[in-house]
Amino acid sequence: MSTRTHPLPIRAQAAQIDRWLDERLHTVLPALLDRAGIDTWIVSAREYHEDPVMAALLPGEWHSARRRTILVLHRTPDGVDAEAVARYPVGTAYTPVWQGNGAAAGGPATETRDPETGAPETQWEALRRVVAARDPRRIGLDTSSTFALADGLSATEERAVLAALGPLAARVASAEAVAIGLLETRLPAEIEAAHELNALAHTVIADAYAAVTVGTTTALDVAWWIDQRFADLGTPSWFRATVDVQRRGVALGAVPEDAVVLPGDLLHCDVGLVSCRLHTDTQQNAYVLQSGETTAPRGLVDALTVGNRMQDLTCAALTTGGTGND
Repeated sequence: MSTRTHPLPIRAQAAQIDRWLDERLHTVLPALLDRAGIDTWIVSAREYHEDPVMAALLPGEWHSARRRTILVLHRTPDGVDAEAVARYPVGTAYTPVWQGNGAAAGGPATETRDPETGAPETQWEALRRVVAARDPRRIGLDTSSTFALADGLSATEERAVLAALGPLAARVASAEAVAIGLLETRLPAEIEAAHELNALAHTVIADAYAAVTVGTTTALDVAWWIDQRFADLGTPSWFRATVDVQRRGVALGAVPEDAVVLPGDLLHCDVGLVSCRLHTDTQQNAYVLQSGETTAPRGLVDALTVGNRMQDLTCAALTTGGTGND
């Protein structure tokens, strides 16, 4: 499979993620901050307890926060200044603004120190310093009662951030609109890549259905086959593949997953793969012909036609700036 499209080798994926991240920070994020009225956005997370948005802001070589990683994004007249209050350099998109706890390559001698006392500056003190220097009117944190993906700041981190900000904590507001906006907005190149990944998902599904041996293969066999194929391609599943059998005369969902596939069954799958931090989510049906049949029953064909028409109507109703609820 060509490495000029997808799936890319993992090193090339990391480089691609870095290019997209740099472009997103400078072309997408400014408008999102303006729309939400946020001047400084703070995304803080600890290793093993991730803010869902953190992954969308990290460089390609980073899989998660390291120790405690604090990203501070300031709206400026020219765009966005991205700073990292972290033990380690966070790629090339972020300016490191703190070196503490002996974490930098140079060891303790490189620690940031209080200009008055000479004492090593803590990570929280550094956060307050870099935020105070910008004097933002509104400071965004990832808290939300509506969207889980925008509610990634843990209770412990929230208390610590607010304490570190001191009087500036009075300017804190929810960054819900920024977080959701960043996750839902894609660059043209990302959309193109997503189409390629969706095509790959459909190819794998078609291959999986073609591999079914009627009377022997189970729905569970097909699900594992798809997961394994994604893994072999270097595009792992981002959720467990599910395949169910729908059978005439049997209640929906009542056919066990370890039942063998029989003529007249309708197979339904729900699968998703990951590449370059893009995720697909694909459902597709397949009908198993019975003896003497050359096509699916008219009822199934009509149902598919109605479903496809509903998809077309939904897509036609989409408008820029609208919401799913609209």
